[in-house]
Amino acid sequence: MISAAIERCAGIDVHKKFLAVCVMVGPLEGEPRIEKRRYGTTVAELNDLREWLRSQGVTHVVMESTGSYWKKQRFAFPGIRQRASPYS
Repeated sequence: MISAAIERCAGIDVHKKFLAVCVMVGPLEGEPRIEKRRYGTTVAELNDLREWLRSQGVTHVVMESTGSYWKKQRFAFPGIRQRASPYS
């Protein structure tokens, strides 16, 4: 497993109709708690995702997409540091 550099982070694989999300929370020295969820791309579902990330205390999000689908989602997470890795 990769050593942790951030205690509360999320990775999001962005697809056209859904987002696959993995949250990792834990101390830098130990094994993180990992939880995976799947969300749709409607405004209501993105709001649910944002609230879940906030409830987990997520401070950083990384998004990956093979198309331009990530562009809409990047505005859904104000106050959380983001990095997008688009491969169009």
